[in-house]
Amino acid sequence: MADLRAMDAHTTGMILLITIFILASIVAVTAFAIVISHRIAGPMHAIVLYINELRRGNYDSKRGLRPFDELRPIMDELNGLAEDLKNKK
Repeated sequence: MADLRAMDAHTTGMILLITIFILASIVAVTAFAIVISHRIAGPMHAIVLYINELRRGNYDSKRGLRPFDELRPIMDELNGLAEDLKNKK
């Protein structure tokens, strides 16, 4: 009987530990997903706004992104394109 209680306490402890691990993993994955989505969705919005400015012929409207944004190389190329278009006029 004592062995059964000891085993039951051990099982309960393991279930609690696994539950805490799963909850911590869910929190970590959610935080990671939010950070990554902000690094992609935010720059995409800025890029779309910048392309609309270029369509209107506003080549002087420079846009920048944060240094850690994932789509920064695309914005750099668009800024170069704006300079080329401005110089062709």
